[in-house]
Order: sequence, then structure tokens, then C-alpha cells
Amino acid sequence: MALSEEGDNGFVFRRFPGSQRLYTYDLDRAGRSFCNEGCDGAHPPVIAPTSATALGQWTVVRRHDGRLQWAYRGHPVYSFFHDAPKDPHGDGEGGTWHLLPYEK
Repeated sequence: MALSEEGDNGFVFRRFPGSQRLYTYDLDRAGRSFCNEGCDGAHPPVIAPTSATALGQWTVVRRHDGRLQWAYRGHPVYSFFHDAPKDPHGDGEGGTWHLLPYEK
């Protein structure tokens, strides 16, 4: 993960390689992903390796299929399949998807 300055959006997290912005989903609850079959095609979860451990604000949650997913402050994180390098199409999508901003 890395930070990128996005103008009015401030600093947001990006996934590397690929430079994809990271997003959260309002329908996720209590450290659990609710973006699963069907949803995860457009919003791929950021999968963590089986050896992943928490580091600061970053933790891991177990998905419905048993894989681990990275979470920031308890919120599972995703990329967005249709994002453009300079135009984050996923921010505000359906009123439930939001760029993952850096928060002190």
C-alpha cells in the first residue's frame, strides 16, 4: 500500500503494483466483508497472504470463502475494476463506496 495525493481528496491509499485506489464499502459490518459473489467482480478485495499479521491500523479479516482480506481501521478494503488512473470512478458509487483516505 502507498499514499497518493489526489487534489481535493487529499491523500488516499493505493495498491501496488497497479496503482489502484483503495475503497471501503458502507455495507460491511464488524470487520466482515459483505461484498462477495457478484459484487467482488467489480470491486476486487485486497487479498492478504495467509501469513499476514496486523500492523498499526492495518488488520486482516476472513472472507466468506476463507481467504484473508486487508482491512484499515476495521474496514475491509477493495480496489475498483473500472477506475481510471487520474479519475476515481468508484468514489461515491451507489452511495456506498468511498475512497480510502489517509487519516492521522
